[in-house]
Amino acid sequence: QLLGLVLSLGGAGWIIVRGEPAHLLALGTPGDLWVLAAALTWAIYSAWLRRRPAGLEPLQFLLALVLFGWPVLLPFYLLEHAGGRVMTPDLPTLLLVLYVGVFASILAYVAWNHGVGRVGANRAGVFMHLMPVFSTLLAIALLGERLQLYHAVGIVLIGSGVALAARRPPAPEA
Repeated sequence: QLLGLVLSLGGAGWIIVRGEPAHLLALGTPGDLWVLAAALTWAIYSAWLRRRPAGLEPLQFLLALVLFGWPVLLPFYLLEHAGGRVMTPDLPTLLLVLYVGVFASILAYVAWNHGVGRVGANRAGVFMHLMPVFSTLLAIALLGERLQLYHAVGIVLIGSGVALAARRPPAPEA
C-alpha cells in the first residue's frame, strides 16, 4: 500500500509540475496554498468519517457540514463580490452551478462516504490521486489540450499506484 501511495502521489505531482521538478519552486501562490489546505481538510474529513454518529444519515451529515461551512465561506464570497468578480446570471453559469451543486457536491459526497465506509479512509484516500488524471482527460476532451509526455507518465504512475494500494493483502494461509 505504501508503494502504491508513493507511486500515485508521485504521478499526481509529476502532472502538477508538468514533468519539470523545478516548477515546484513556482508553487506557493495563494491559490496553491488554498488547494493544499483543502487537501488537508479533506484528509481530516475522510479520517473522521468513521466517527460520524451512528444515527446520523450521510445526507444529514452533509447538511451539517454545509450549514457550518457556509458562514465560513461567506466573507470570501463578499470580498470577491466587492472586488467586482460577480457571476454572470446566464444559462452556462446556471448549468455550471447546478452541476457543481448536484454532481460535484451531493452525489460526490454520498459516493465518497459510501466508499470510505466500505474500504476505509486509508485505502480510499489514494483514489484522490485520480483527480489529475480526470482533469487531464477532461482538458483534452473539452478544452483541446494536447496529451503530453508528462501527462502519460503521470497517468501511468497514478494508475499503477492506485492499483497497488487498492489490492487486498493475500489471506494468510492456515
